Amino acid sequence: MKKFLITVCLLGWTVCVVNAKTTTPVVQVEDLQAEYQVNPIGIDYAPQLSWKLSSSAAATRQTAYRILVATSESMLSDDRGDVWDSGKVASGQSTCIGTEHIKMLSRARYYWKVMVWDQDGNPSEWSHPAFWEMGLLSQSDWEGGWIGYVPGIPGRVLYFKGSFYPDPSKQIAYSRLYVAGIGFFEVYINHKKVGDHVLDPAQSTYSKRVYYETFDVGALFHQGGNSIVIPVAPGWMGSPRLRAQLEVVYTDGTFYKMNTDSFRHVTAGPTVYATVFDGEKYDAREDTEDLWKAGTPPLLMDKDWAWAHNTDDPTGEMHSARVEPIKIVEELKPTLVAEPQPGVYVFDAGRNLAGWVEIKVHGNAGDAVNLYFAETLRDNGSVNQDNLRNAKSNDCYICAGSGIETWEPAFTYHGFRYFQVEGLSYKPSDDDFTVKVVRTDVKPIGSFRCSNQLVNDIHRIAVNTECRL
Repeated sequence: MKKFLITVCLLGWTVCVVNAKTTTPVVQVEDLQAEYQVNPIGIDYAPQLSWKLSSSAAATRQTAYRILVATSESMLSDDRGDVWDSGKVASGQSTCIGTEHIKMLSRARYYWKVMVWDQDGNPSEWSHPAFWEMGLLSQSDWEGGWIGYVPGIPGRVLYFKGSFYPDPSKQIAYSRLYVAGIGFFEVYINHKKVGDHVLDPAQSTYSKRVYYETFDVGALFHQGGNSIVIPVAPGWMGSPRLRAQLEVVYTDGTFYKMNTDSFRHVTAGPTVYATVFDGEKYDAREDTEDLWKAGTPPLLMDKDWAWAHNTDDPTGEMHSARVEPIKIVEELKPTLVAEPQPGVYVFDAGRNLAGWVEIKVHGNAGDAVNLYFAETLRDNGSVNQDNLRNAKSNDCYICAGSGIETWEPAFTYHGFRYFQVEGLSYKPSDDDFTVKVVRTDVKPIGSFRCSNQLVNDIHRIAVNTECRL
C-alpha cells in the first residue's frame, strides 16, 4: 500500500496530511473469444481461446493464466472444470490457446472462464463465463441426404418447405437448424428471414467439402404450425440442392428432429431466376401467402408444388464454415447523374464496389423495373457494359401493384459504380435507391491516413479491392 506525505506551511504552522491510500491496480480479463468469435455455435473443430486484459495501471502484463472448461454454467460458477482445468500456467500468452486435447462431442456446449496473474503476482478475478457449442462432428450425424428438383429452367430458384408443430404440452429449451443449400440459400421461419448473412454458404470446392451454417431458432417458433421455407439458388453449383436438419430440445430433455425428408415440398417462388453473372429476376405477384404459411402441400405434383427427389451427393464432406459470413457492411445513397433518354435514369454510387441496390418503387401490377450495372459510362451518360462480355448484370423487379414496394436481390451480386434504371413511369429520386455494399464481414483492426491525398486514395483503393467478395 502506498502512502503520501504532504506538508503545507501556512502562517508558520505546519500541517501534515498522511492519509492518501490508493487501491492496488487489479487486472481484468475481458472479451473472451473461442476461435475469435463471441459464444460461437455450430463449430466442428477444436477452437482456439483468447482474451484481453484491462488495468488501471500502465505497463500491466500477464505472467500466468488458468482456464476452466465445464459442461454446465453452474459447475463453472463453483470454480470446477470437469472438462479441463489448466491449472496455473506460467505464460503471457492470451491468444491461440489450443483445445485439441479435449474430446468434444457433437452438439455439446462447453462453458469456460479465465483468471490471470500480473507481473507482481497479483491474481485477477475470474472472468465472466463464455461458451462455445459444437456442431455436427461426424458425417453420420446428418440423417438425411441431399434433395433437389431437376426439371426446370436454368437459373431457377427452388423454394423448399417444411412445417414444424411443437408439442403443446412442452416448452422448447433450444433449437438448432443446420443447413447446407448450394449454391446460395436463405432461411425463412414464418416468413421472416433468419439471421443477417447473405450469399450463404461460404464458397468451396464441392468435391472436397461443403460448408453448412448453424442457426439458433428456438425463440422463433410459436405454438401451432410454423413454416420453414428455404429458397436455394444455383449460385456456383449450377443446380440447387438442399440438405437440412432441425433439432429441437424441450425443457424436459426430450428431443425432436426433422431431417431433409421433411423439406421435400418444393415450388417456384417469386425469385424467377438468379445467377451470379446475369443477375436476379423477382416477380412480386408470386409472393403469395400459401408459400409462407405452415401446412402440408399436396403430396403429388400440381401446378404449384412438386415433390423433391434425392440427388447425387456432392462428394465433399460436410463442415461448418471457418470464415466470417458475407454480410451487408455499408449502405450508400447514390446520386442521379444522367438521363440519356426519356425514362432512362443513371445513378452514381460514388465508387466501385461489390453489392447490389435496394429499390423503393411503385407501379401497376406487371410493370417491370430493370437495373443495369457497370463500372463506366458511355459518352451519352448511359452505362457501359462492353467489358462484361456475355454477363447481363441486370436485376429485374416485377411490381405487384400494391403501392410502395421495396425489394433487393438475395442470390446475386454485381461489381459496379453506376446503375441504370428503366421501366418507371415517373422520375425517381436519390432516396428511392440504397446501394448495399456486401463482403466477408472481416472486422477492421486498423486505419491509415497521411498528409498526401494521393497516398490516401491509393490506400482506399487497396482496401476497397481487398474487401470485395
